[in-house]
Amino acid sequence: MKKEEKVVEVLREEGYKISEEDVLIAQLVPGFLGGLITFIPKQVFLAYNEKEFFVIGATLMKGDPDKNKIKHYSLNDVNIQMKKGLFLYGKLILTHSNGKKENYRAMKFAFGSLASNNFKKALERFQ
Repeated sequence: MKKEEKVVEVLREEGYKISEEDVLIAQLVPGFLGGLITFIPKQVFLAYNEKEFFVIGATLMKGDPDKNKIKHYSLNDVNIQMKKGLFLYGKLILTHSNGKKENYRAMKFAFGSLASNNFKKALERFQ
């Protein structure tokens, strides 16, 4: 089962409607020194639909989505910007209504996943 399928399954169990094409595999970029030094990148999954944006934490051992680590935001309360970036990652910036920012590295490519097509689709929507 692909990671995107697992994310959709977890979100559907919680009552949210998401399609596999709306899931991104990403890493949280810590605010320390602008993310220049990352000892252990924290894998997350980013998902969205017409009304909401989700950040789902991954389990430490398998990297599967953890239903206890789901944060969801209304698209009216957050601003999302995406940039292409270099090589394998693009940049996604989630800005809250209070000005707080969260930076993520969204994967452009991952074996056995839909990352490439999903990244292009999200980039068109949030660029």
